[in-house]
Amino acid sequence: MQHLIFDAQCIVLEHPEGLCHLVGLADSEFDTQHYLMLQRDWENDGESDAQDQALGMDSYHAEYGGAQRAGGYGGIARCVLTPQAMQLVFDPSGPQAAGGVGSMDIRYQLDAAHYTALQQALDAIFAGTDCLQVRAA
Repeated sequence: MQHLIFDAQCIVLEHPEGLCHLVGLADSEFDTQHYLMLQRDWENDGESDAQDQALGMDSYHAEYGGAQRAGGYGGIARCVLTPQAMQLVFDPSGPQAAGGVGSMDIRYQLDAAHYTALQQALDAIFAGTDCLQVRAA
């Protein structure tokens, strides 16, 4: 499994149409080479109905793109958030493993307000899981 590293120059913390919780990080706003997109339905904030559970859609959706692409529901073993970077470790049996990336580091430069907004968005996306770890550095 590969380890992907990129610097996020474009960070989006809300869906443009307000359809779901969303965190998007990309190396560029245009001509993107690498990106990570995390999303979760508003209605699925740690609670799910029988239909979502039966379809495996009772969690967050995670997708990455670049030379390898993969995505699906769940699949993140650990997400470590610091003021300078986010590190993701994918579950080897999760849907993202199909793309050949086992982990990734995404570096960014955020002021305190935007970092707090990122943390709040990730709290909502990962509600009901234990994969989010917030560290001071």
